[in-house]
Amino acid sequence: MSSSLLDTYSVQDEAKKLLWEGILHNPLHKFLPDGIEEAARHISFSGLRFPFIPVNWRYAESVSALKAFQGAMLNVLLKKKYGAAYQAIHIDTNHAQLFIMSCFHPLCVIDPEGEKISTRLGGPQAGYERYFPNCNIHHIMEATTPFIDAATTNIYKLGDGKYYHVHGSMNAAPSQKVLGIDKTQHPTISSFKEACDIIEASTLKHTANELDQLMNETHRQAGTICHSISEYHETPHGKANAHVGLYEIHQHLSPSQGPSWWPNSIPNHTDSPTRPLLGLKILDLTRMVASPTITRELAELGASVLRITSPHVTDLSSLHLDLGWGKWNAHFHMSSMSVTLSSIFSSLSAHPPPSTLIQVAISYYNQWFVNSCGTYPPEIWDDLWSRYDYFVFHSSDNMGITIPACLQWLREKKTPMFDEKYFEVRENAALGIGVKTIKPVLNFVEGGVEVGYNVGSRPNGMDAPKWPANLLTEVVV
Repeated sequence: MSSSLLDTYSVQDEAKKLLWEGILHNPLHKFLPDGIEEAARHISFSGLRFPFIPVNWRYAESVSALKAFQGAMLNVLLKKKYGAAYQAIHIDTNHAQLFIMSCFHPLCVIDPEGEKISTRLGGPQAGYERYFPNCNIHHIMEATTPFIDAATTNIYKLGDGKYYHVHGSMNAAPSQKVLGIDKTQHPTISSFKEACDIIEASTLKHTANELDQLMNETHRQAGTICHSISEYHETPHGKANAHVGLYEIHQHLSPSQGPSWWPNSIPNHTDSPTRPLLGLKILDLTRMVASPTITRELAELGASVLRITSPHVTDLSSLHLDLGWGKWNAHFHMSSMSVTLSSIFSSLSAHPPPSTLIQVAISYYNQWFVNSCGTYPPEIWDDLWSRYDYFVFHSSDNMGITIPACLQWLREKKTPMFDEKYFEVRENAALGIGVKTIKPVLNFVEGGVEVGYNVGSRPNGMDAPKWPANLLTEVVV
């Protein structure tokens, strides 16, 4: 009998291989610390042998490898800062796949024993705004979002036969203006498909290069031509990031800023590997998903994060329950005060740069994901796809269509995505109520590190814009 890949394939083996070959031995990762390989040998994996999220890209393997890399880097820090032995860290790859679902998983709810208020993609449930007032000035991704606005973020065919990903971001109006669409002239649109047809009638008037120039260079809007992998590698964008792995580090040596660990300024708390980042201060000026996820990950390991927002800058409140854990949130609208961004940057330029600058970009991750992780082998993808009846999405099916459909299938197939053992009810002292959410993915087998958050998630502007004297203060006044 001939051997089949179905007999040997394992998400866990592939995640480990990706950790070692795609990250630790990747020649693009020039900044790995000493000891990282020994630290990584203390990481183990378990879980279902086959993937279950119906996507041809290897998300299960990639997120498991990235969490393992995080664990290995943390192990290095534990040894360097605290002199602690490397910790045994276990990653359940089923659990790891929930990491990418945490913002909109239907089991993540406020008041799980009572109202069960969920965030839900496309607008949170009634009652959510009692805890997180709506900061979504342009009302994107809400239940009442006009079809034409929802359809602005989508993939459309162009006049030269190529396709373009139009991105409405958090305000669809600028992209609609580029396309010559005035939504006030379309008051009777009755379906998402009708809105898509109106937008595609406009995109068909452009070639790929014309629309890309208009969107990116002229009007400074997100959007990109849909390329094959080989085509992307030949674009200026692809070439600009070809020399970078997952991140870059730039050292700026300064005699006035020697290397040192952050001070411990928390009363009655001594330095301990139990909460390895306790005392570290993070100023978070970001929005949406990618960067707030990074700062939430730091908070999970003990860091104190102060997020700065503005009542005059749109924000997606439905994300704040999940991405706000471990963060204070203060309003500080610079344009209405005596300080401006330009004056801040002028002041910064007059002083030595930070001793270390770390650059992380979604483009870095995307390129690594394509080059090092890739798609499933045909035999594995066919097996996965067949379990979902060989569904087919269309280019105009944006995530408002694809994600709810996938979540429904994952529930119907009784996948681990809905296994209660991966969830916990966490008391949110800032809101005064319990929240059901996904447990942290890294499992420290010997209990040497405690993962969790110093403070609960909260709405924008709840805190004063300052660091509290005690970094374990729940609300800053």
